[in-house]
Amino acid sequence: MKTILNAIVILVAATVLTNCGPKSKPTPKVISNTKTTSSSIINGTPVLETDVLAKSVVGMMMNYEYNPGNKFWIQGCTGSVLNNKFILTAAHCVRNMVASDLAINFSLKSVLFEKQFDPKTRIVDIEKQFVIRKVKSLMTHPKYDGSGNNDLALLLLDGEVPAGAIPVQLLPDTMIDLVQDKTSLDQQKVDIVLMGFGLISEDPQTDTEVLRYTTVPGIFDTHFVVTDQTHGSGGCNGDSGGPAFYTANGITYQVGVTHGPHGASTTCHEQGEWVNPALNKAFLQSAQVELLK
Repeated sequence: MKTILNAIVILVAATVLTNCGPKSKPTPKVISNTKTTSSSIINGTPVLETDVLAKSVVGMMMNYEYNPGNKFWIQGCTGSVLNNKFILTAAHCVRNMVASDLAINFSLKSVLFEKQFDPKTRIVDIEKQFVIRKVKSLMTHPKYDGSGNNDLALLLLDGEVPAGAIPVQLLPDTMIDLVQDKTSLDQQKVDIVLMGFGLISEDPQTDTEVLRYTTVPGIFDTHFVVTDQTHGSGGCNGDSGGPAFYTANGITYQVGVTHGPHGASTTCHEQGEWVNPALNKAFLQSAQVELLK
């Protein structure tokens, strides 16, 4: 069964999960009330139920047909709460997907591949196990080409986010230079907090059952945030579409959406690439108008 399971994981990774990452131990800026530990998502630390920042992060359930006539829900990517109707994630997470095969998990718990693969332990009714909102429609960035450029998607919920969910904040317009396609923080090295439902181990591949976080060094690089994941922790498969956070003057901003490895990197232990949504506000605003029609 493990061989078949690995084949499914590889297939899913090839289609929707492309981010990687690792563990470092810089002292983060005040960003949430989850206490940083040294076990810092590859080697990530489980978030606490009281963590304010975690209330902005969601898991993305995908209903996959693993053989003709048989489908089950897996948690394939991560996302963030943009507002009470919309979820922000990566375009590659929903490429070739239809809204009816997507659901948003607002719980801190995840679905394990192995548990879902086994009919004896499979969760059939996910709405009884998790806080779920179905997806009504979705839109990917019209200029998304498979690379990290414009790797963004917006999902309209069928209903509103549950009570307690907190929308993220994007960098203000005063920090954005659309002409140069960069922020006023360009080339600055900072501490970046990552959250997601991705692998906790790349080799052997090990899923997480809970939302995790870590802190890594990062640098603002044009319309990306590039993370240094060579210290042992960071984003990985399953964290795709999830947020990267940076705090300045007491305000925490989402400055990245997980794309995957950056440049020549190929594993979760090199450099990660995160698309800055603040440089794509025009898409986010127009997509909301279009999806609400």
